[in-house]
Amino acid sequence: MRAYYALVDDILEWDEFEEAVYSINACPDSEESENNAAAAIAERYGRLHPKISKLSPKPTLNSFFCRVIEKEPVREFIRDDKSPGLVARILVGDETGEAILVFWDEKAYATEEINCGDLLEVAGRVKSLSNVIVVDLRKTENRVTLREGGIRSLNPCSLTLLIIDISENEEYKRKDGSSAFRKIIFGYGKKGFLKITVWNPGLAEGLAPGITVNAGFVIPRPSYSEEYNTGEKTCFETADEVIRPEYSKISDLNPGERCSISGTLEDVGPVLGYFREDGDLLWLKKGTLYDDTGKIPFVLWGKNAKTPLFKGDGITIFNCLVKKSDLKNDFINNPVSVSEVHAGYNSCIKLSERDSGEGEDIFISRTGVVAKLCDGTYLLCEDERFLLAGADIKPGSAAEVSGVLKKHTIYVESFSPVVCDIKSLNTRISLLKQRFSKK
Repeated sequence: MRAYYALVDDILEWDEFEEAVYSINACPDSEESENNAAAAIAERYGRLHPKISKLSPKPTLNSFFCRVIEKEPVREFIRDDKSPGLVARILVGDETGEAILVFWDEKAYATEEINCGDLLEVAGRVKSLSNVIVVDLRKTENRVTLREGGIRSLNPCSLTLLIIDISENEEYKRKDGSSAFRKIIFGYGKKGFLKITVWNPGLAEGLAPGITVNAGFVIPRPSYSEEYNTGEKTCFETADEVIRPEYSKISDLNPGERCSISGTLEDVGPVLGYFREDGDLLWLKKGTLYDDTGKIPFVLWGKNAKTPLFKGDGITIFNCLVKKSDLKNDFINNPVSVSEVHAGYNSCIKLSERDSGEGEDIFISRTGVVAKLCDGTYLLCEDERFLLAGADIKPGSAAEVSGVLKKHTIYVESFSPVVCDIKSLNTRISLLKQRFSKK
């Protein structure tokens, strides 16, 4: 019964699981009956043999069926402590996606009995779809088919893509604890949205959003979306091929699917932060997006939440996940949809060209309170807000700011502190209360 509990231990406490099992166990004195009841509880929560696309790192174990696609030979290596080790990797898949099974040390020898085409039942710890550490497995007769157009080999390949965006250098820690940098290329290819992790940022020099390139010798990486890594031979060359991204209409969205959508912001809230159970600080931003077919709530996570957005902006969200809305979105007075879209680490947010800061320069002067938020420094006025650029103004101070306005950003040329009297302060407090009471 403990093995079945490991499939749901992120959802239920042991006492809750035990009580649920006993409530449906027809024969309490039978171990077989107890195991069948435990399996039924795991199945109730969708954790008994989920499809590969539904595997999650949250529980201690995942159990799933798969078909062997490709097997790599057992490889010897030396650990940091100079001790020898063994590792073997097997590419597996089903009709929803692919994963890499990883066998460490003596378990690596078990792969000698596995062949391409074999059907397996696997119990493993899911770090990611590229790193499923095998705890146990057996061959099975369950029928498993592979998805059309899925990964068939971990060998380097070539592809053509339109570059949507390129991240700044991201710092990460190597296994030995040293620091290094990488870049992420977000693109759109023949199969749709994709992501390439560039481990040598110099490879991305000369690349820019909006151009089409041929990427040679990139390595497929099983993930919840199409993803690749660069290798020693990876190269990028400009291409003449025209690639036009396809977007889903809001009225056609269904929970559980990934898509790219384009529309206009009907409303957008501030950046919010909260601490997860592991102590990490997570950022999010909520709002509403609409197109000519309807509107839908959205939630931006992490770095996407730090993108400065304003009501009326035209944006495109690439590779977002449609979910059922569990809570009322605070930024919709009358919700019209039971779904919402989520954009996280594997998603990309792009402002439309008309909202990217280009356009006619207008000189303005505004008075307000300077506030430094995680997505930028703002001037908060009575009924509007502006991003500030080009000046270091103390947050929390009232100031009169003058400069060139481009879209929502004031490029500051001068500023001076403003001393507020009690009457004006009370007026601002009243306006703020009215504004938040409408949310």
